Amino acid sequence: MTALPVETPKGSANRIHALDGMRGLAALGVMLFHFALQLRPEGLASTALKFVLVTGPRLELFFVLSGMLVTGLLYDAKNREHYYRNFYARRMLRILPLYYGALTILFVIPFVIGAEQFQVPLRDQLWYWFYLQNFNPLPPRFIGLAWHLWSLAIEQQFYLVWPIVILRTSRVTALRICVALVLVSITYRTFGSFEGIGQGTIWPTPARLDGIAAGSAIALLMRGPRGLETVRRRLPLLLALSAGYIALHTTFDYMNVESRPLLPLYFTATATLFACLLVAAMHAGEGRAASMLRSRFLGFFGKYGYGLYVFHVPLIGLAALAGFTPGNLSGQGSELGATVLYLAVMTGISSIAALISWHMWEKQFLKLKPYVVKSRGRPEAASSLKSSKGQRPAASEPSANSAV
Repeated sequence: MTALPVETPKGSANRIHALDGMRGLAALGVMLFHFALQLRPEGLASTALKFVLVTGPRLELFFVLSGMLVTGLLYDAKNREHYYRNFYARRMLRILPLYYGALTILFVIPFVIGAEQFQVPLRDQLWYWFYLQNFNPLPPRFIGLAWHLWSLAIEQQFYLVWPIVILRTSRVTALRICVALVLVSITYRTFGSFEGIGQGTIWPTPARLDGIAAGSAIALLMRGPRGLETVRRRLPLLLALSAGYIALHTTFDYMNVESRPLLPLYFTATATLFACLLVAAMHAGEGRAASMLRSRFLGFFGKYGYGLYVFHVPLIGLAALAGFTPGNLSGQGSELGATVLYLAVMTGISSIAALISWHMWEKQFLKLKPYVVKSRGRPEAASSLKSSKGQRPAASEPSANSAV
């Protein structure tokens, strides 16, 4: 999910409200995907609903958003004082409290209260405490607690080193590095898929750099002399190629046809698709799609997306322990009605958990920001954001969202 938060302060002239909607779509899509995996439909309507919710890519949108927003933030700050300190301080205050708070609940509390069935051995926990879980996820009996956190590890590992790359290289060189990272991921997945190493093909960081690299490339292109004009001219072709490849891969999987030869380029295609949609969203006018992306509904899921992502999977298990499952609900009435009710209630519970976490926990740490984030001096050579015509955009035009 990005699952990691990268937001712009309210009222900022540089805020792109459509990106809040894109982030909200990603958060909502990932949650409904995991909730739908719990469904065992028998009726046609419920089967069709599950197919819609679990088919197609969604997580890659988080990676693309994260790459674009964070790279833009880093590039715009590269000539300013306290470059490293401010970036890492902001990320730590926004990311770590919720993450380590969740790990404490999942891994420590069971030992305190004596809940043996949920006590994860320390050797399996350590990977999560050090953001390495995408290389060694929890054993099957515990996987329902925190397996979804693997994507957060990828982002944290990437942003541990990416600030160095942005500071030490030119914009063009950074763009070339983005291309190289995509090629690394394709190569890794190619060898992994034919070696048959299962989830090890798609969870380790080298296997999933496409989305972050694509988003980073968008941010770097935006700051070039021609802006995104070159990409915009090729949007129809890129959208058609990426959507077609994704549809082919999905069809093979649905028909239980061997799709391993398609895997190496699948995540590249999903990253390309979401990167194109992101560019289109940033240049959307006042149509229905643009209004939807700027809606309060999607904005809510975008704002609280990090908490929603962290909490929704453990809540599935807690709900099941309490007897709240699609199967139990469908036994009391319409299967389709029970399915919709389950999805709605789980979304509501996750939203409440995210709201409580934000107001009672996460927000309190942000109050420390004035003490750890140094005020920025004037940049030595301000890097102005370029529009498609090479001009600095007005406040209403696409620009870079700042991080919290």
